Amino acid sequence: MENLSFGEFLKKKREEQGLSLDELANRTKIRKEFLKALEEERLEVLPAPVFVKGFLRLSAREIDTEPEELISRFETLAKEHPSYRFKEEDWLKKEKKLRIPYKTIFIILVIITILSILVYLSIPKNHSEIEIKEIPTIEESPFSANQEEPVAMSPSTASPIPLDISEAKKRKTEIEEISLKFKAKEKTWIQIQIDEKRPYEVLLRPGDTYKIKAKYCFHLKVGNAGGVRLFLNDIPLEPLGKSGEVVSFTILGSALIKEKR
Repeated sequence: MENLSFGEFLKKKREEQGLSLDELANRTKIRKEFLKALEEERLEVLPAPVFVKGFLRLSAREIDTEPEELISRFETLAKEHPSYRFKEEDWLKKEKKLRIPYKTIFIILVIITILSILVYLSIPKNHSEIEIKEIPTIEESPFSANQEEPVAMSPSTASPIPLDISEAKKRKTEIEEISLKFKAKEKTWIQIQIDEKRPYEVLLRPGDTYKIKAKYCFHLKVGNAGGVRLFLNDIPLEPLGKSGEVVSFTILGSALIKEKR
């Protein structure tokens, strides 16, 4: 074996294991043309030495040979081909060019962080921003822990509630419209139906103010009765209930203004 060249030695060890080039390529996941080039000592078609040494380590396990012996024989062969040695030098130069210094990466990250903070601070913050969305169905308040008996009798559903607003229409000559203002003390979910329109949800946070207007009536379901104060045409109404209590009620025209004073 000592008198065998690198390629002959590699081929003999493979054949001793009864492996074809296809089988060895399948086991090592190395392209067959590279394995064949190694046995034929055609270094010009091989990648840089650093990769070839990796090929040899993988092959050594399959052909029952010490990896260092294969690598030593390969390095001896490579010395006889000076032009091949430049492949590794060229590869190292390219890798060095592509490698970004850690200091540069750190500076880039710092700049990105500073820009992100500046963008965030430049966005105007509106703490009274209210989330509003139309709802398909409402079964119960997401904030209610214990559902107590509602203040008023009108049930809340997803479809517009068929309210009897004939009396409110008669009284319409008394005022142009009715307005209802909410001032939140705690996080409060509210379902609102204005006149005979489709209901929608409002989520108020502490400090939020929300105002709505109607021609005839409001139907409301409040998920945290103690978390919000109501003002009907700027006249404060009595507290709706306790914190966490769910209440549903209807305001028809201006009649309830007189009742709530």
